[in-house]
Amino acid sequence: LSIDRQPALAASSPIVEGRRSGFADTRLDYYQRNQARVPSIIGSVIPEPVYTRADYEQQILQQTFRDIRPYDTGSVLQEEFLNSRGAIARFSRGSIEIRLLDIQECPAADMAIVEFIVALLKAHVAERFLPYEEQKQMPTEALRTIFLDCVRDGEKAIIHHTPFLRMFDLHEHHGVSARETWMTIADALHIDWRQPTSKFPLGAILQRGTLSTRILRAMGDPYDPDRIPAVYRELCTCLAEGRQFGL
Repeated sequence: LSIDRQPALAASSPIVEGRRSGFADTRLDYYQRNQARVPSIIGSVIPEPVYTRADYEQQILQQTFRDIRPYDTGSVLQEEFLNSRGAIARFSRGSIEIRLLDIQECPAADMAIVEFIVALLKAHVAERFLPYEEQKQMPTEALRTIFLDCVRDGEKAIIHHTPFLRMFDLHEHHGVSARETWMTIADALHIDWRQPTSKFPLGAILQRGTLSTRILRAMGDPYDPDRIPAVYRELCTCLAEGRQFGL
């Protein structure tokens, strides 16, 4: 339930070949389309409701292994990492790998997002927002719709799926933005995102927008491709100095 709207926090790839791509998270737009020849490898990006290791290996891994075999004559891809969904089980490491996070402009921003997601995952496991049996009933296609909307619009994406919103005590009138949803979750988890943005990376993201939004803002209105060198030099400086962009 947590991975579907991560582009609303972490989107940072709005420009391709000097042009606005039309997506807040262009990387994930490419990601969800790059397995067209063997679609079972990535499925719907949002993982199917599979709850045991045996079912995971049978329903997901074995299917992908069969489908890739005509292209994998050396049998080098018959491994768990072949699964390219947004979250994959890595049994060899005893972990779940989440693949939907764009890199940020500095490590502090990356870690702030990771800490927020970890807190939310712990809350889901503790059934803080929804009992486990009800979590299992959340439709994969509804989560995929939220995911794709966030890939396109980032934090400005509007969520309409009523059961999803009710999980966080949000009530649909004309939809709720992904940004407002994340703010509500942060409040529920007692994360004070309203601190000064220059000192609190998560606050900067929730208050000033994703890195994708801040990059486009720096590109001017109307969009000026001649600003690309200056904008991305500044992003390099942010990495070197450990500070966030566009504050």
